[in-house]
Amino acid sequence: MNAPYKQLFDKLSVANDASNVPSGVNDPNWLMGISKLTKSKIEGFKNYCQIIDHEFAMNRGVESSIVKDVMKPNGGLIGYDLKVIVPSSSVNADAHLYFYQNHPIKTVSIVRIGRINTDTPQTLESYTFTQCYITSMITKGDVLAISFRYSAVERKTPEIKKNGSARGMHAAQHNFMTIKSDQGTPVKKAAPPKKKKKAKKKNSKKK
Repeated sequence: MNAPYKQLFDKLSVANDASNVPSGVNDPNWLMGISKLTKSKIEGFKNYCQIIDHEFAMNRGVESSIVKDVMKPNGGLIGYDLKVIVPSSSVNADAHLYFYQNHPIKTVSIVRIGRINTDTPQTLESYTFTQCYITSMITKGDVLAISFRYSAVERKTPEIKKNGSARGMHAAQHNFMTIKSDQGTPVKKAAPPKKKKKAKKKNSKKK
């Protein structure tokens, strides 16, 4: 992670001890989508904006165990704030109003896009955060750093064939309010289109 972005993350009011993960890329392969708040010119993702950098973390505490001297995870799952850095011009001023009024945001979507044997970008990985609140905003130059508190998170990873077509989806989600987790099931393959039967030509006899 680039040092200037890490400094912005450190300024956001969260207690996050997640390790740094390199994320410098030239192309905007990570996007954020918030209904009516974000925008871009990317085909198929006009309601999203480019992400310069982002991070979030979840962890559990540990307890000692007599069995094989392993450290067994203990206690509830803890989710730390989602922290995102985006171009300030890609998020409209309504986001600040949501922050000032402590107004909930239904969903915040984070997607990784790419092209697999196709000219149209498609989703290769996604995170959906639900019932979100903005907990901090920092503006520095032409970038905006935002942190979100969320009630649930879901990750989806599609199965994509070499020709670029999707053949299934895996998903996992956790709700911090109900303390429940669910595992997604692969999507059934779409049935191939039925071939149209050729109409039989009637033999017309000449009188």
